[in-house]
Amino acid sequence: MTTYLNPLVTQNDTVDSLKPKLQDIKSRITEIVGQAEIAKVEPNPELVAETDCGKYIRRKITFAVAGDERISAYILIPKNIKKPVPAVLCLHGTSYQGKGNVVSRTPELPGRNYGHELAELGYVTFAIDDPVMGERNPQGKSYDTSRFYKRYPDWSIIGKMIWDYGCAIDYLNTLDFVDPSRLGGTGHSLGATTLLFLAALEPRLKVSAASCGWGSLHSRQPRLDAFIGPDHGYVRLMKLKELFLAGEKAPFDFHELITLIAPRALLRISGYNDPVTVWPEIIAESSLKAAKVYHLMGCGKRFAQYFHGDGHDITRTTRTLIYTWFEEQFKDIGA
Repeated sequence: MTTYLNPLVTQNDTVDSLKPKLQDIKSRITEIVGQAEIAKVEPNPELVAETDCGKYIRRKITFAVAGDERISAYILIPKNIKKPVPAVLCLHGTSYQGKGNVVSRTPELPGRNYGHELAELGYVTFAIDDPVMGERNPQGKSYDTSRFYKRYPDWSIIGKMIWDYGCAIDYLNTLDFVDPSRLGGTGHSLGATTLLFLAALEPRLKVSAASCGWGSLHSRQPRLDAFIGPDHGYVRLMKLKELFLAGEKAPFDFHELITLIAPRALLRISGYNDPVTVWPEIIAESSLKAAKVYHLMGCGKRFAQYFHGDGHDITRTTRTLIYTWFEEQFKDIGA
């Protein structure tokens, strides 16, 4: 059997011997993601609009993510909440509509409105825009990230999203109808890739479900260029782009990223015929290697990999699986 990725555990590994390996992985990943260059602030939310959507109330708010920056968000709140309920961060895919897609009843593409569907199932859902999409890119003409990197040369778009969603969690934890022990996240495509980084580096996120996120940074990956951004000028990780342009390999891969999520729950969903992420055999190997870490930690049931034949889509079948995953995993955490 051909292997593409380095092993994570050996037959002799224990939970204790795994710890320095995980610390090394985290160090390599955070070096690429970069560190926050801004100070924490109180969310100080402000209500912009409120809409009755039948089973839930949709509020549009703004909240602070830095001393000089406020961003808009949608929070969907089920009606008749009698006790604190789980909240799910809903990360959107590549789209000029941004967060509007995940909370819409009529999304840009079918199935992208998982924030709306989860709210109808009784979850509080929350969505913000990628730094160059939605209301943070009112011109809607390109996904150019050059202005961001001019201001934050040692950071990354993914790092900024992790920061912004961290601020969102700070806000959610102030709400008496949200259970802070049951916070989750889901995303499709771009949103799924960002979610894997967010879940790996944000320990307050307990349950995640990623649909059609990036599969590998292995040198055989034919679409590495899409990850580092020649199209639209969108660069997710500038330091990674610089390494690739210098002919060097990535200092980590996604099976290592996933190990930082363990022992928290992760459902990874991939299309074996996905024209965007491609190389399903590397994704499968990646998940099998990550699964060994979950098994070693004694939490094998908290990780799952599902393959489908729907390309780069998120169909009703996939979304039903995601919603069932949240139901079961949150139940295990307890009411």
